[in-house]
Amino acid sequence: MTSLVGRCSADVRAGSGPEEADYARGVIWIVVAVVALAAAPLTAEAGATTAPPAAAQTSGTIIHPLPGPQVFPESVAVDAASGRYWVTSVKDGTIFTGMVGSAAPATVFSPAGADGRTIATGIAYASGRLAVAGRQTGKAFVYDARPGRLIGPMRTGLPPTRTWLNDVAFGAHSDAYFTDSTAPVLWRARRTRGGYRLQRFLDFTGTPVHYRTASGAGGINLTGSRRAPTGTIW
Repeated sequence: MTSLVGRCSADVRAGSGPEEADYARGVIWIVVAVVALAAAPLTAEAGATTAPPAAAQTSGTIIHPLPGPQVFPESVAVDAASGRYWVTSVKDGTIFTGMVGSAAPATVFSPAGADGRTIATGIAYASGRLAVAGRQTGKAFVYDARPGRLIGPMRTGLPPTRTWLNDVAFGAHSDAYFTDSTAPVLWRARRTRGGYRLQRFLDFTGTPVHYRTASGAGGINLTGSRRAPTGTIW
């Protein structure tokens, strides 16, 4: 599933057009279509301007549209055991959910602005927990995936110009690790008795990992995180 998410990101970027609305709708078609069926080819066109009202099947590919004209999906997490997926919106922080392959339309798991989440980038699932990155807000969230209850609201404590929480992965003991594309830090949301606490896990200052500013989104550097079967976070 990880490789599918990576492929999805590349396809979305390559297929996005100059018009914001077309870009939003095109991403809706592509993101969950790639994740939905591992062996299926990508058949939805990136420039599509309409979406079906519920899950549709085209040449073996299941397409799950997300509700709303300006969704801008960013990241996908999947519970492999149940088939449930969650998608974040980089536009307003909404988290959508649905079942892979189901004809039922996706629904809102957590609405825009809930818990102070006005934007959402990376999302990860493990052991009944969802971790969500809040980009330049510096906010990080951990939810109980079943009731959608927030159990870990956190902040980096840095101003928007100095932090950009981008991607997230779970490690051992249900700890979540967040990459930061602006601050040279790998953050860890460590599980505590009362919930979660965000702390600096690694500081990349003085290491071969060199951060630099870039045009566009405030410095795109360390953007991905995955957990290998050995437990290594990379």
